[in-house]
Amino acid sequence: MENDSDKFLKLEVRQKNTQAVLQDIQTQLGSVAKAVAQRAPSTLLVHTIPNPAVPNAHLSVITTRSGKVTARSLFKPDKGKQDLFQHL
Repeated sequence: MENDSDKFLKLEVRQKNTQAVLQDIQTQLGSVAKAVAQRAPSTLLVHTIPNPAVPNAHLSVITTRSGKVTARSLFKPDKGKQDLFQHL
């Protein structure tokens, strides 16, 4: 059976580990806050990739963490370009 001093030492070690984890989380959160503050307003946190096949097409596609994909066309293609968008 553990005596009280052993229990106290184990509790003290757990408390120090918890404090170290909290300090690490604070450091990481500070880094994220700094990165968000430095980016330009109204910009995405990711890099966009232009479509080399259709350079003048403007299409927004968003994939969420859960895998849901949403696409919204910002223009209506003319009749000649309709076939380009059939396979999207």
